[in-house]
Amino acid sequence: MQPIKVRAEVADDYRSIDVVNLSAFEGEAEAQLVDELRNSDGFVPDLSLVAELNGRVVGHVVLSKVKLKNSQGNSEILALGPMSVVPSQSHRGIGSELIEAAIARAKPLCYTAIVVAGYPEYYQRFGFRPAKDWGISCNLAIPDDALTAMELKDGILAPGEGIVYRRTVEVGTRGMGIERHARVEVRQGPIQVTPLVAQGPAVEVGAEQVGV
Repeated sequence: MQPIKVRAEVADDYRSIDVVNLSAFEGEAEAQLVDELRNSDGFVPDLSLVAELNGRVVGHVVLSKVKLKNSQGNSEILALGPMSVVPSQSHRGIGSELIEAAIARAKPLCYTAIVVAGYPEYYQRFGFRPAKDWGISCNLAIPDDALTAMELKDGILAPGEGIVYRRTVEVGTRGMGIERHARVEVRQGPIQVTPLVAQGPAVEVGAEQVGV
């Protein structure tokens, strides 16, 4: 079995990443979302990673900068997603390699937490926990336990408040094993998500975060 090579994306990968997302998901929403994130001020080039097999891009994941707002002010954390793998290679552990590499690369960059809206049983194997453990909520039309988080610095996630919206797009949550749709705020920068309840920190999520 040929080894998987995980590396940061380069401009020559953009079309291949589009193909991966188009093949992994039904529709263009995730491919368009990656383009939105890449052109936003929340984009971190070193945290947009591709998985390469025999010189071909077969998977992609992106971590983008988002804001956690609480009573002490704003702090910058990361949102994971979209993450995609071409269906023909979906049982090789490529998604796991991408997520583990993304987490490992985020730590030395001094980011303090990662949040993801996705299939919770999948992400918990990497150390993510239900965001509700910290009182974090969002306004995505997803079950409470679909939002998970990971602290890269102990104690960074704590109760807080408040988020402001920009323009909306409608995106599907099918990649999470969740069949409903959600309205998410997208702008030229991080995407903001408002808490469902007053208590608990609000997280600006990098649009709908999709896991594969």
